[in-house]
Amino acid sequence: MTRILLTGATSNGGAATLDHLLQAPNATERLVAAIRPGSAPPLPNGITSVPLDFTDPSTHEPALQGIDHLLLVRPPELSDVKRYLRPFIQRAQLSGVRHVVFVSLQGVQLNWFAPHHKVEADLRRSGMSWTMLRPSYFFYVKPEHYAPLRYPVLQPGSATRRQWPHVFH
Repeated sequence: MTRILLTGATSNGGAATLDHLLQAPNATERLVAAIRPGSAPPLPNGITSVPLDFTDPSTHEPALQGIDHLLLVRPPELSDVKRYLRPFIQRAQLSGVRHVVFVSLQGVQLNWFAPHHKVEADLRRSGMSWTMLRPSYFFYVKPEHYAPLRYPVLQPGSATRRQWPHVFH
């Protein structure tokens, strides 16, 4: 049975992803939520949690034990990819993770100084299969700023249309 580890499972996007995945058969047996050690966030009934701290490599291997797929959400406070996220990605590969879905950043392929760019590069070199999600903006960040906008929106400084992914409640 495929097991999926969700980092950021209690964030806005991670919680919405968890809710969506719970619709699948046997979801509670397959999903594992990574939480910061010492925290006790509310999780849906039946969801297993494991402590994971990107800054503490001793938490990496236990969190990744038996995991096949990984949803990787970079904590905003961690920008030193080489120090914190690269060791986790390497441990994921050594632990047998087959596929990583990374919540990246729109336009990051041209933004070499963004931490997301470095994470994407590390995932490409890892030997695991991967999916890079590159969202633009999320309404849940500051919904009052975007309420008057209508779809689709033309982003300032760009000649391309953007869809605003308001999928998280």
